[in-house]
Formats: sequence, structure tokens, C-alpha cells
Amino acid sequence: MMALVASGYFLCGLPVLLQRLNFLFQLQQSDAINVERALILLRGDSLYLDISKGGPFLYTAYPPLFYWLEAPLIKLCSNLWFPGRFLAFVGYLGCGFLMMGWGWKRWGAVPALLLGSLFLCFPSWARWGTMVRPDTLYLFVNFVAFLLLYRFTENSKMKWLLFAAGILNGSALLLKQSAYSLVGTYGIYSLAKKRWKDFAIFFLTAMAVVLPVCVFENNQSHGLFYDHTVRWLNTGYQWKTLWYWLSNDFLREVGCLALLVLIVCFFKKTSLLLSVQILISIFNLMSLGRGGGAENYWLEFVLYGMFFVGECYFFSDFRPWVSEKIRAGFSWVFILLMLAGLLMNFRGQWPDLPTNDSVLTKKEALTIYTLPGEHLALDSDLPLMAGKKIWIQPYEYTAMVHQGFWAEEPLLQEIRSKKFATIELYDIPEQYLLPPTVVREIQKDYHVGIRKFGRVWYLPNLN
Repeated sequence: MMALVASGYFLCGLPVLLQRLNFLFQLQQSDAINVERALILLRGDSLYLDISKGGPFLYTAYPPLFYWLEAPLIKLCSNLWFPGRFLAFVGYLGCGFLMMGWGWKRWGAVPALLLGSLFLCFPSWARWGTMVRPDTLYLFVNFVAFLLLYRFTENSKMKWLLFAAGILNGSALLLKQSAYSLVGTYGIYSLAKKRWKDFAIFFLTAMAVVLPVCVFENNQSHGLFYDHTVRWLNTGYQWKTLWYWLSNDFLREVGCLALLVLIVCFFKKTSLLLSVQILISIFNLMSLGRGGGAENYWLEFVLYGMFFVGECYFFSDFRPWVSEKIRAGFSWVFILLMLAGLLMNFRGQWPDLPTNDSVLTKKEALTIYTLPGEHLALDSDLPLMAGKKIWIQPYEYTAMVHQGFWAEEPLLQEIRSKKFATIELYDIPEQYLLPPTVVREIQKDYHVGIRKFGRVWYLPNLN
């Protein structure tokens, strides 16, 4: 019954997800900039820009593979947003269906359908699986690599699994650096099992995929690839931010799963590789405290948490000390927590489309960007939709300035030279998305031209 309810809930929400894929406006703040990066490639420019020479002032924290995949698809689509969302959707569905396929014979058809469908019901996965982001795709590619390693631990004669897993992990690393977690997982497992030759095959195969791309990108960007993807990743850390996420959104959406993982681990035998992976997934939740931390940092825990529950509950044996009476009660606890997890996902968190009012506002504001010239915008989707370059990522630019990685002078110089036809700021006393020196320079060299929708568009002074 629960399997039917979970699959039915997912199918009921699927039409909204399909509408999100083809929606003609931005769904989340990073959509536009990840489309722009693919357009940068199509223009023949480098993803990893040197802002000391002037704008655009864009920070590309990710390796290039997602944009290499997105760029050719953009050529085939009239909707700029669809290719990147489609790639994310492949990762989202791929993880759910792969979990079902793995568990079908191993756990049974009903448990596989239950856990696979319940995984697809997590609002965070549905949301990030319909945005122009590499997160769900890298997790899918890495999940396939993990399953190959997991199968290899059960049949060490199949050496080809190590090479295949290495190729996939290397590909995942070129989508997002967070894929290193699988290297750590298998490294710790190999250390405990004294299987260093196997780890060397896996690791060297992954590096054979990653290193040529890194060397190429670093050379053609004159070292800026390393700066963007490694040196500048420190965006600050706050323990109160970590606590906020864990005690609010994470607890509401993932709390039942986290409790179920602990209970299953206590009563059931677990494989070493899977145990290490779930521990690393838990450790990666610490990233929620990073500057700009968001729910994507618990996607990995949801994926491996659901898989952990399936493997341990439906495939592993009880620990020797567990009595028959406890085993019977354990089943009821499992059912109740599964039901609680479903109810928590029924609370209206399922991703939706922007409201009609916000769409009408966007359409009206879009006319401002038809003015000739470049535009410095807080809402990066508007210049993109008007066929203009995105000139700045406000939050990322400010973070880079505060960390001392970027100087403000290149942008200040462009403001003084009246480079921009319009500059958008919030209509509030204190701006928080741009450094104060930049705001003061704007107010000195530009004047208020348009005030609408809680925004102010500044126009250049004539003198």
C-alpha cells in the first residue's frame, strides 16, 4: 500500500515538474548564470574569467563538464532554460529508477518500488532536479560508480568494475568537485581491507579522466581554472547557519530518514563500504554552514540514506543479539517511520511554478533591458532573456571582495566610465548584495531613472 501511495504521490507531482522543465522564466537565482556559462562557451570565451581586466564579473566555481553538455543542447532548443534543466532531471530520475532497478531482485519488487518512489518524493530532489544546476547529475553519475564498487566488493574477480567506476567518478568530478566523497569512501574501505591495488586502479582511472581536462583548462585560462574551482571556494563558515538548516528545513524533510538510518544501523548488519559512504554523507552535511549553503548539501544524504535503508532492512541480517520479539517490533517502527516520511512530504513543499504576478512583473521589467548597451542587474535572468550578457553575480562578487580574492577597482572603473545603460539595485536604504563602495560609486555617477517592483534602475549622469 505504501509503495502505491509513494508512487502515486510522485506521479501526481510529475506534471508540475515537466512544466518547470520548459518554463520560460527563471525558477531559481542560479538558473540564469548557469545558462550564461553555456552561452559563454558558444561565444568561444573562457569559463574562468580574469576580472582584474574588467567584466563580466562572474565566478565559475564548477568544473566544465556540465556546461560542455549544456552548450550543444542549447543550439537545438528554442528555450534556453530547458537543456540545463533536462540534464538535472536526468540525474534526479536516474537516481530513483536506478535504486528501483538495483533493489528489484535484491530487496523484492515492492520494497524497491517503495524506496525508489519515496526517494523521488523528496521535495529537495524534485526542486534541484528541475533547475539549471549540476548537483543531481553529478550525484547520479557518482551513484552508478558507487554501485559498481559495491558490486566489486561482492565479486572481486570482476576487475572491469573498478575501471568503469573510475571513469564514472572522474566524470562526476568534472561535474562537481563534491564527487571526491567517493574517492574518500573507497580509500577508507581499501585501507581497512588492505586492498590498495584495487584502490590504485580506481583512483588512477579517475585521474586519467580528470587530469587532462584540468591541465587543459588551467593552461588556457592562465591558472584561473585553479583559482575559480579550488582557491576561491572558501566562502566563509558559520555554525549558526549549519544549526539553522539542520534544525529547520532538514529536520522537517529528512528527519524521519535520518532516524530510520540510525535505527537500521543499530539493529542490522551493514557492509563496510556502505557504512563508510553513509558516514561521509553525514559528514558532508557540515557544508550547510558554508556561505551560500542550501538544501543541495543534503541531497547526497537522502540518496545514500534511502539506499542504506533498503540494503540493510531488506537484504542484510539482523545482528546476533536481536531477539525475535525485537525483530517483530522493528518492522512496525519501519512502517511508522515510512508513513511519517510520506506525511512530511505531503506538507506542500513540492516545487511549484512562479506565480502569475511574478511572471507579469518579469515581463514588464524585461522592457527596461531592451535599451542598447550593457546592464548591471541583480536579477540576472532579465538581461539574459533580453539577449544581453550577464555582467555580474552580485552575491558571489561581494563574497569574493570580502574574502580578499577580488579587487573592486575594475568594476568601479567601469561604473565611472558610464559603461552600463542601467544599473539595478533594491529599493531599500541599505544594499546587501553589493559592497558599499560599489553602491556609493553608482549613486555618484548615476541617477534614479525608474523605480518599480521594489527595484531602482539607475541611469548614467549626463555630465
